[in-house]
Amino acid sequence: MAALSRARSVYTLCMKAKALFRKWDAALIRYFERPAPRKMAEGLLWAATHLEILFFLPFRLFFVPMAWILDRHGRKMREIRDHLRDKGNYS
Repeated sequence: MAALSRARSVYTLCMKAKALFRKWDAALIRYFERPAPRKMAEGLLWAATHLEILFFLPFRLFFVPMAWILDRHGRKMREIRDHLRDKGNYS
């Protein structure tokens, strides 16, 4: 019987948490439906997106060509290995 009451209490707590999150969600939706908070949120999202692009662009400019070079090098090494193995000079 104790396990059943514990299960009910966990279920009740989960339902209460679910109701609380629905309430918070509704409040946030109501808040951001207003024009000023919506514009502020859109502006912050725009700024975050562009700052992210500006931050990661130098890494992308370095790593994309580097990945291409390493891939090309790896292919060339495989060709050399396979050629040596086929000739019998490679064990």
